[in-house]
Amino acid sequence: EEERFYAALQYGIVNDVPMSELASRCCLSLSTFKRRFKQWVGGSPREWIVAKRMEVASEVLSKADITISSLAKMCCYNNTSHFIEIFKRHYGTTPHTFRQQLARQKMVLQRSSYDAVQKL
Repeated sequence: EEERFYAALQYGIVNDVPMSELASRCCLSLSTFKRRFKQWVGGSPREWIVAKRMEVASEVLSKADITISSLAKMCCYNNTSHFIEIFKRHYGTTPHTFRQQLARQKMVLQRSSYDAVQKL
């Protein structure tokens, strides 16, 4: 049962499906699914899925040059503005600014590595 439960959650991260479908994938009623989720994981399934999607978004932003609208779709958000709003709520900044901050951090690290090599 637990294995099916976690498989359904993973499915929910990459597919925009109602909670009732995730519950039915676990052969559970919606209320039992939510109760088990709270027992096993904590919080609500929807909040957990959103948090995982935001983790995916931040990871993609750090590694790929993808448009924000494509990233939104990848994370199951058809409305880019809504995606940006959720991302900002989660990280305190927009995806665009988040990407810029990552690029600056990468440049600082590269500079300090270069300086360290020069001292050798």
